[in-house]
Amino acid sequence: MPAPVSRSRTGHSRKRESGGRRQARSKPPLLPLLWAFCGWAAVLVMLQARRNVPYAHLTPGQRSPITVVSSVEFKCPDTARTELLRHEAARNVPPVFILDRVPLQRHLGTLEKVFRRLKSLRTRNGRNRKAVEKGLADMLDLLEIHIQPGDFMRLAPPGREDDVLAAIRAALDKVWSAGIVTTTEKESGFRGLAADGGIALHDTAASNALKVVAVTNVYDVPSALAAAVNETRRNISGRARIATDTLQTLLEPWIEPNLRYDAAATETMRRRALESVQPVVSTILPGTTLVEAGRPITAGDLEKLRRHARRLRTLQTPSERALKSIGQASVLFLVLIICTALLQLWRPQLLRDSRRILLLMVISLVCLLAVQGLVHISGRVAWLPPFLSWHLFPLALAPLLATILIDSAAASVLGIWISFAAALISGGGLAVLVTGMLSSVVAAHSAREVHRRSRIFRVGLWIAAAQVLGAVAFGLMEQRTAVVLLWQCAAGIVNGVATAFLALLLIPLFELLFRVTTDITLLELSDISHPLLQRLAMEAPGTYHHSLMVANLAAAAAQRIGANALLVRVCAYFHDIGKLTKPEFFSENMQLRHNPHDDLSPNMSALVIASHVKEGLTLAARYKLPRVIWDAIEQHHGTSMISFFYQRARQRREAEESSGRPGNGSSVDPQDFRYPGPKPASREMGILALADAVEAASRSLDKPTASRIENLVNEIVNARLLDGQLATCDLTIRDIAQIRESFIFTLTNMLHGRIAYPQDENGDKRPATKTSPGTPESRAPAAPSDATAPGT
Repeated sequence: MPAPVSRSRTGHSRKRESGGRRQARSKPPLLPLLWAFCGWAAVLVMLQARRNVPYAHLTPGQRSPITVVSSVEFKCPDTARTELLRHEAARNVPPVFILDRVPLQRHLGTLEKVFRRLKSLRTRNGRNRKAVEKGLADMLDLLEIHIQPGDFMRLAPPGREDDVLAAIRAALDKVWSAGIVTTTEKESGFRGLAADGGIALHDTAASNALKVVAVTNVYDVPSALAAAVNETRRNISGRARIATDTLQTLLEPWIEPNLRYDAAATETMRRRALESVQPVVSTILPGTTLVEAGRPITAGDLEKLRRHARRLRTLQTPSERALKSIGQASVLFLVLIICTALLQLWRPQLLRDSRRILLLMVISLVCLLAVQGLVHISGRVAWLPPFLSWHLFPLALAPLLATILIDSAAASVLGIWISFAAALISGGGLAVLVTGMLSSVVAAHSAREVHRRSRIFRVGLWIAAAQVLGAVAFGLMEQRTAVVLLWQCAAGIVNGVATAFLALLLIPLFELLFRVTTDITLLELSDISHPLLQRLAMEAPGTYHHSLMVANLAAAAAQRIGANALLVRVCAYFHDIGKLTKPEFFSENMQLRHNPHDDLSPNMSALVIASHVKEGLTLAARYKLPRVIWDAIEQHHGTSMISFFYQRARQRREAEESSGRPGNGSSVDPQDFRYPGPKPASREMGILALADAVEAASRSLDKPTASRIENLVNEIVNARLLDGQLATCDLTIRDIAQIRESFIFTLTNMLHGRIAYPQDENGDKRPATKTSPGTPESRAPAAPSDATAPGT
């Protein structure tokens, strides 16, 4: 008989498939191990390239936890002596004052105008003294010079005007060149600026050179006026008689302070003086105590400790360096083995996924490169000391990304790896290790339910809280100063916010590069206003309703066993989009219509039914749906049998043989009536396949009682198990039992009946009936479907 031969062939092929799966599972996951090895090697390269600062965990003002004694002779800059010499050099720089001659030039110009006017009046009026005085009075009033014309005329006798003018000009120039200040400024030493008794004058009119003078040689206003009067009298002595009062009245308005403090020039000179002092280098002999336990650490102590550590490093032999590198590599390898064992314990299937292992390694390298960069910068700039840069390490970024892209278990393992590697790279030791692991656990735990991008910032705040907690704990333990502790807490807060921001930037990139679909993207796809779902609702309403029911059924089951309910729901929405091509060929869409399968052969009908998988993939590519939905479209039927048309083909073949009509001589091949597959490859796809079959078959129940629903669910699940459709989806027996219970509970509530309401005397006279969604009275006659319920 042909049928038994076909079943035998199918059984042999099934055995070969199961044997092939066992062989595939027994093979070692070489590619994931290769990616892990590459990650380990990359960290070793970072360790060799690091230039971390010795004793970076110590800060100025902190009490030293240990006593350090020098074991070798080394040279170290004497910071205290150098700073003292620099302070002395800066203190010896006199303050710079600019000597302003602009007012003097203006006053001399006024003086020349008066003398020229006097000379011209005398030439024009001759001996008419009154006319000269009148003209001179008008000039003096115009120039606001408060002196009597007669006194001014006696100050400059006829013929001697130029000599007197030259004498006054020379006297004023000499006094102004010495500098004039107020009496208060001179007595206070320019308010403390010239405490050492000297100032530097910058006469811009003479030259750009500075002239250092004593404060006592600078005139105040009264002494400057007296000096100008005496100098004028001395310049014209013997040639003209000058009244002292008249000369003093003339010069008094033109004697004013002319020194202006130049802060910028003073600071420049002091900075040059500081730079000119060479550091004082002292020799530290072996046996010298560098720091004592319990005493506050100064900046000079830190410099001695670091110079001592660098000297010890330069004295290391190549063999000692090699042994140290081997030790670091061994520690890292042990950590890698621990992480691999944890993954094998928590997520064994992840170790066989080379793409996800590569994703974990790439994420870890991105974070560790950031750590390496911060270590490099902190050793070269003063504004980012090492003890502050540790709290800026983005150690929680990798667990946060891994939780969103994969799951929290993988994120926790990755956090262990990142924390150990960062502690070795930075030299931070226990502080970096513990703080990194704490922030990793917090990130992995708080990011598990992230379905919206805005919630990532909430995770960032939790990470910031973990960083602050670590900073406070180690700050108290190591007795750091309050200022350092506050700076570390601020750095931890910045770290948390920056981690959330970087995660938002990197998630779309990793989704694209590694074809990963996060819950954030799934939540965006769960919106039923998606164009493809709207098309399904309009063009294939029966399929749309079926997809919604499957989504509810599968999501409840996924929630029951701890699978990704959101993933199952979204995949259920889109799993039958291929039916949009020929919606009238599927039973849920042919109510009150002609059955097109009546005009087709069973083989052709099976081909049309199975083609909705291929058409679904085409639509998924056109609408750029993520890869996980492609998997749902391909795997939700697996390689199951299209039983209805297979049985019809067998019946037709048997009828042809019994009637003696000639046929094509070949038996009905069951493989022609199977979906192309592949079989469900994950827990979520297995749940979707079972939910699709159960929901479709539940429509054929005439009276959906609890016992009938339970029998139906058990029959379908058992049939899929016996057919090997769940062999590759990692569902355990316990999971399948819980899925059965969830299906039965959900279907019992979905297919509930209605209470017969009393007849309305004024309304419809027809008797009320009790119906349910699955009864024949509420549906059209059954048509061929792609469901594989028992007996179809």
